[in-house]
Amino acid sequence: MPPVATTHFADRVAEAVERKRSQVVVGLDPVPDQLPVELRGESVLGREHAAAACARFCCGIVDAVAPYAVAVKPQSAFFEALGSDGIRALEEVCDYARAAEMLVIADAKRGDIGSTAQARSSSRAETHPLSRTRSRSTRTSAATRWSRSSPPAGATAPGCSAS
Repeated sequence: MPPVATTHFADRVAEAVERKRSQVVVGLDPVPDQLPVELRGESVLGREHAAAACARFCCGIVDAVAPYAVAVKPQSAFFEALGSDGIRALEEVCDYARAAEMLVIADAKRGDIGSTAQARSSSRAETHPLSRTRSRSTRTSAATRWSRSSPPAGATAPGCSAS
């Protein structure tokens, strides 16, 4: 079990900002169909595989940004859309980020923008539309946008291309 924080969150943020000389927080909004093909694996085989692919992707982003960012902010709706496997993936990503000495800010708000509302509603449905092919014109997640841009010098996630 991870240690329980004994300092105020604001104090931990201030310490991380000072230590990393950064105020960057990286959003993690994984959509299985939008993951790089080398990480997607067998996600088309079901929620368990899609959740594992999302966890691999997010952990790769954590590896890439940990030296530069003070925190990650996983969007719970995108994990919830994958059922209990997605919740386990969210826990894995949060534990991984904490082990990398990053703060974790859960993005679990309700009544949000369309893509989040769609993911949240699909978490209560038998199947989830996020695992099907979607138009690329919909909102692109911050993690996906980052993976498509050039990473900071020396920041590369294993298995991720910066194309």
